[in-house]
Amino acid sequence: WAEDVNSIVGLIGLTGIGAMSLAANQARVARHHQAEANTDALTGLLNRRAIFDLFGKAKLQANTAALIFDLDHFKSINDKHGHAAGDEALRRFAQVMRKQQTRDTYAVRMGGEEFLLVMPEAGAEQAMEVAEAIRSGFAHEILQGASGGFRGTVSVGVAVVSDAESFDDILRRADDALYTAKNAGRNR
Repeated sequence: WAEDVNSIVGLIGLTGIGAMSLAANQARVARHHQAEANTDALTGLLNRRAIFDLFGKAKLQANTAALIFDLDHFKSINDKHGHAAGDEALRRFAQVMRKQQTRDTYAVRMGGEEFLLVMPEAGAEQAMEVAEAIRSGFAHEILQGASGGFRGTVSVGVAVVSDAESFDDILRRADDALYTAKNAGRNR
C-alpha cells in the first residue's frame, strides 16, 4: 500500500508542477502579447492604442505637455528615395526622440509619419526646448536612400495644459499648433 500511496502522491505532485508550469508560461505569453499590442513594430515606440489606454479617459494635470511631430514631405521621401528609406527615416526619427525621452515621458508613433511625446510635469519652456532639440537633431541626421544620402525635417506642435484638461483637448491644441508650423514653412 505504501507504493500505491507514493505513486498517487507523485502523480498529484507532477500534475501540480505541470499546471504551475503551464500557468507561468501562459502568463509570460500574455505579457509578450500585451507588449506587442502596445508597441509599434517598426520603431519600437509605444503605439496609439497604448497612449490612449494610458491617457485617453484621464484629465491631465497642469504642466503636462503634448508634442506632436510630423515628418515633412514624407510621401516625397518614399517616392524619391524608396519605401525602405522612408522606413529608415521613421526609425531614425524615433531614435532622435528617444535621446530626449526621460523616465517620465511617453514617446509614441501615432501612425504613418506622425509621432507624439507626452511630458507630464514639463511646462512650456521645457517642452519647447525638447521640441527644438528633436527638430534640430533630426535635421542633422543623414539618411540613406536609393539615390544616396539625404536629410529630412520635421514640424512640431506643442501644447501645455494650464489647468486640468482632457487628453483629446490637448492633442487637438497640439495638432492645431502643428498645422500652424507646417503652414509657416515646415521644419519649425
